[in-house]
Amino acid sequence: MDKTLLFRAGCREMASRMSLADVPQGRRIRVVDIEGGGYRIQKILDMGLTPGVEAFVRQNRFKGPIVVDVRGVSLVIGRDFAEGILVELL
Repeated sequence: MDKTLLFRAGCREMASRMSLADVPQGRRIRVVDIEGGGYRIQKILDMGLTPGVEAFVRQNRFKGPIVVDVRGVSLVIGRDFAEGILVELL
């Protein structure tokens, strides 16, 4: 049995969903889903990256951490966590 959890924001499907790790810097995004185990999901939610929230990708050099501006603060997110954050481009 797969113990991976999927946290969904509503029931609408987004054709343009992608991982936060794949978003180029300088783009605005909206968090759609969060994938991963319970600890990972809770950690991401605790950082303020909840489904529906809009953010700005300040830095993503496609290796190393990603810097995201959300709710008035800048977050540095490890690439492994960012791969489980599904977003849509705005």
